[in-house]
Amino acid sequence: SADLISVWDPVAQGYLEYWLKTNYIWYTSAGLPASNSSLTSAQGFFVTSRRATNQTVVVSGDVPDVDAYTNTLRPGYNMVSYPFSTEIDINKSALTNGKTGKTSGSADLLSIWNSSSQQYAEYWLKTNRIWHTSGGVPASNVTVGAGKAFWYQNRNSVNFNWIEPRPYTF
Repeated sequence: SADLISVWDPVAQGYLEYWLKTNYIWYTSAGLPASNSSLTSAQGFFVTSRRATNQTVVVSGDVPDVDAYTNTLRPGYNMVSYPFSTEIDINKSALTNGKTGKTSGSADLLSIWNSSSQQYAEYWLKTNRIWHTSGGVPASNVTVGAGKAFWYQNRNSVNFNWIEPRPYTF
């Protein structure tokens, strides 16, 4: 009956869950206060609201000021987010150094939630290092950004680093 935050653990390939109790403190699934838990701007997560009416969820933090952000993508599924406070087209991002393939069945995959259709749209990394739709055409005007978590399926058997340069200056 409580609101829930689910954070994907790419090592365990399962969720870490945090519940909001009536004292407005988040707790781990073990029943302990989540006092040492934090999220980075490159992590994705789900918020499950148990309220009968709409509510606004406010996420706050610092604007990343690093020159580049490194996110380690492990084999299997990774729930991630674009680490900077703007949007970027997936084919203009630096997220093109994963496993490529001639077909979607052999390449790394991005799964991005489409709120209009209420389903995931999938994109695969072709050998030319361009993301393609499930229909095999280059993805066009597909963006990721702050507040838009997405799934990255690393089909390699080893970690690799997604190193994204900061797209703005201060």
